Amino acid sequence: MIVDGTQAGCSSPCGGKGIWVKPGVTGTVIQDVTCHGGAPTGANVTEFCIQSNDSSTQVTRVHLYNCTTCMAGPGTWSSSFVDQESAEIPKEHYEDIYYGGGAGPLIVNHDTMINPQGQTAVVFASVDFGNQTTLTITNNLMAGGGYMIYGGGSGSGGKVIGPVTVTGNRFSRRYFANGGYYGVDAYMNNAVTEWSGNYWDETLKPVGE
Repeated sequence: MIVDGTQAGCSSPCGGKGIWVKPGVTGTVIQDVTCHGGAPTGANVTEFCIQSNDSSTQVTRVHLYNCTTCMAGPGTWSSSFVDQESAEIPKEHYEDIYYGGGAGPLIVNHDTMINPQGQTAVVFASVDFGNQTTLTITNNLMAGGGYMIYGGGSGSGGKVIGPVTVTGNRFSRRYFANGGYYGVDAYMNNAVTEWSGNYWDETLKPVGE
């Protein structure tokens, strides 16, 4: 299945969606899908390739590119490839995955996610819309962004309750010497975070929080 942004449209600010799991829809499974945007502006723009509103959403084996916030919302995202190299929507943030909290767990496992843009993140968790409860980021390969991981603490709509688990990941310096333009992580609540078994991909040296 190939989903592009030709029917998504764009408003101000841009908000085109490839796949939208609407509020109230539960148990959605999305797998073996390619989704991409077609242009930086106009009818072909895709900001969100997949947007979920429910933590029971399961996304696996997808390839997303030419999107600025390629996956958004809660759920389980696994075994997928997200590529921001050709993403271009002026004045937008660039995040492989964004979740603003308030709708249950986010699990990100066994994905390859790259963002050469220098902003904003690979995985951006915040409390824009409510508390961050279970946030699990495991067994992924990541590169780029401003910070590779925002741990949930930014925003004013709630707090990071946790648990937050960041384990078994490989962080790459493919784009920036610090992994992300500024560094590896920001806005972490250390009191509820387990950080272990994370390594630089190029050297296999441990990466501390």
